[in-house]
Amino acid sequence: MSISEPSSLALRPQTSLHCSYHDGMFSHEPRWESRGGKSDGFLRALEHSYEIEATCFHEAGHAVIDYALGMGCASVSIEANYAIQADGKLGVRYGGLAMPSARMAQKSGRQIKRNVWNEAILIFGVVNCAGPAAERKFRFLHDMPQRLLFASEGDHSNVDAAGKRLEMSGRCSFAYRRLTWRVAQRYLDQEAVWGAIEVLADELNLEWSRVDPDGTEEQPKAGDQIKAVVDGRRARTLMRRAGVRPGMLGIMFG
Repeated sequence: MSISEPSSLALRPQTSLHCSYHDGMFSHEPRWESRGGKSDGFLRALEHSYEIEATCFHEAGHAVIDYALGMGCASVSIEANYAIQADGKLGVRYGGLAMPSARMAQKSGRQIKRNVWNEAILIFGVVNCAGPAAERKFRFLHDMPQRLLFASEGDHSNVDAAGKRLEMSGRCSFAYRRLTWRVAQRYLDQEAVWGAIEVLADELNLEWSRVDPDGTEEQPKAGDQIKAVVDGRRARTLMRRAGVRPGMLGIMFG
């Protein structure tokens, strides 16, 4: 369901692939349809397709880094939630969830609750940053508007909460944000890691094409939720084939 973007739509100024935590998590550039150059209907259709792909890359980023840091992968999914907007029109918001193995999540949770600097709290922050970082890289490579303000809302809340835990032991929460974001971006520079994210995102997009309401006669309505899921076994197989092994990444502390 991917749509190739015409070069005439590369309307945003080129920015750096790597950026600060703030510029990555809170970017909110204007939509394509507000920039002119093509009909609103064409731009909305084009952006709709890309927003789904961007969500796939976001969740694939979480899942691959989780897996590569030894946290396993139970499942990865994307979803669309439909609701009436302030202008009275039906709107859609995309999201998703990458689930690590239950055993590793429980073990990590116990370590994080100690409120001290340890590997678990660093991994937690890096994995939460990896989703927005992967989405940002996808948007950058396709000259899409960087619109992560709402997409990264839950990820930022998680990183912020972990940073506040570290403040209890005298650590700086802002330094924690900067470090985890920087490490996540560095991981995405690795060829095997980014390749695995692309493969898993494509699989999510394929699953989405099977449930996408645009491909059916039944139109979505307010309150509807549509979800596409790649189960853990399939996700792990795809990641291994792409060259990512469980626990292959060593945590970077600088």
